Amino acid sequence: MSDKHGDRKKTLKKIKSPSAYRGNSQVKLTSSYDVKIDDYPIFCFKHLTGGYSLSECGTEEKAHFVDKLLVMTHKTWNDLFTGYHVSGAGFELVPVSRFNTPMPSIVTRDVDKLYVMRFNSMNHRMIGIRSDNTFHITHIDIKLTAYQH
Repeated sequence: MSDKHGDRKKTLKKIKSPSAYRGNSQVKLTSSYDVKIDDYPIFCFKHLTGGYSLSECGTEEKAHFVDKLLVMTHKTWNDLFTGYHVSGAGFELVPVSRFNTPMPSIVTRDVDKLYVMRFNSMNHRMIGIRSDNTFHITHIDIKLTAYQH
């Protein structure tokens, strides 16, 4: 039997995904391309810590959080690193030893600092770790209790 395109058979190629994308948090995430300082961040919510997630936020806090993400998506990593953190335009690096909360598995022993970004007029914090262009958000701290200020 022949279809309208002749006797062509459709074949699908299976693409094997690396084990890092199969939920194995022990595998270090790496990219297949060169990461540049002029690249834009990608956000990951997979590693949010209990008690410091979006479910703890009210409607207003969620709106401020999304507003901050939208601002960050239009900035390069260079913009975020050179921005002044007190104004809410850049990151602050905070030692892991200052945190009072449990850390997700992505924060391994070799990680000594986490990135902190202020949002909602500096009243709240977004905390995470960077791997290549991905910013893995680990805490959304609306009560300012995740670490010693």
